Amino acid sequence: MRVFVSSVKRGLEDERRALPGLIRALGHVPVMFEDFGAQVDPSREACLDGVAGSDVYLLLLGPHYGYRFPETDQSATHDELVEARRKGIDTFVFRKDGVEPDPDQAALISQVGDYARGAFWVDYTDVPDLLTQVTSAIRRLENAPSPLTYGPLDTPPVVVWKNEWDQPSGWGHGHEHTYIELHIAPLDGKPWSTRQIHRLPDALIGTLRTFGAVSMAVGVEPDVTDEHVTITVPEREQPSHGHDAPAQFRGVRVARTGQVSVWTTLPRAQVGAHVNNDILTSIVTDQLRLAGALNVLTGDRFAISIGLAGSMMMSVSSSSATSFGFGDNRPIRITPDESVSSAVFTVGAAEIASSLANRLITGLGR
Repeated sequence: MRVFVSSVKRGLEDERRALPGLIRALGHVPVMFEDFGAQVDPSREACLDGVAGSDVYLLLLGPHYGYRFPETDQSATHDELVEARRKGIDTFVFRKDGVEPDPDQAALISQVGDYARGAFWVDYTDVPDLLTQVTSAIRRLENAPSPLTYGPLDTPPVVVWKNEWDQPSGWGHGHEHTYIELHIAPLDGKPWSTRQIHRLPDALIGTLRTFGAVSMAVGVEPDVTDEHVTITVPEREQPSHGHDAPAQFRGVRVARTGQVSVWTTLPRAQVGAHVNNDILTSIVTDQLRLAGALNVLTGDRFAISIGLAGSMMMSVSSSSATSFGFGDNRPIRITPDESVSSAVFTVGAAEIASSLANRLITGLGR
């Protein structure tokens, strides 16, 4: 396994010197920003690529937050953590005990705790203690069964689909561009109170910006009632001659019942959307990971519903003229027949996304 070691250097010099040898002795490959060329400060992009290409993300939290990149107004370590969460990489968090974090670092530590679903977290006292803890964590990961589990679902949950709460405001005659809607119903979670619902918008928008789902430059206005919070994101790009618009995250909704909904428009040309198994799997994987990162899902078991809606004029690939459902904009909806564990939002996201994508493709062909 490739193990990415993420931290600032200041205050954690001894830890960074000790960890590569330990990781190699355990039979794995350490990845650190020192590996990315001879420059003193490797580029942000190189570090994020290093995270994306790793199997394990190991985060050290010491006293200092570090330099903020102007692109994100976050430190390199903070950006690396976000990338690990976006990719669903197994995450280990080690916080140094007995040190006073600066204000920015204290805020990061609090934030890490808020979205630590799927992460292993432990405090350590000194370098020998850290090495012992890291060894234990990696050995546990080597021997652990898949955290993604499936269970029976006696009664499918009641799902509120997007067209049941939203009046389309997209292109022509009240229609919308083709979108994937993902709905997550906690089976053993707790409903939100009215007070909690009204306190959610700022936290949701902050997390969406942190995870890159919403640009810092884009303004969003939440729709808040006693029953739900809905955040709709403006479309960033439209197709033109010779240029296709990419898939675009368009919104999230949290209902008092606990249901969390995410929707994303498909990539499209001027004549219609593009769809294939790879496109669907990639979008749904990102949706699942984002839903987990929002820190609004409670409980241990979940039921996942998915649908394709909006304009159903689609091609099976960017070069194909074959279309599904031309003239028939009835949505395709896939309801769950089993429950899944919370690993669906981290390391299990791609597996579930692939299964859901296959079912959508099958539904398109009918």
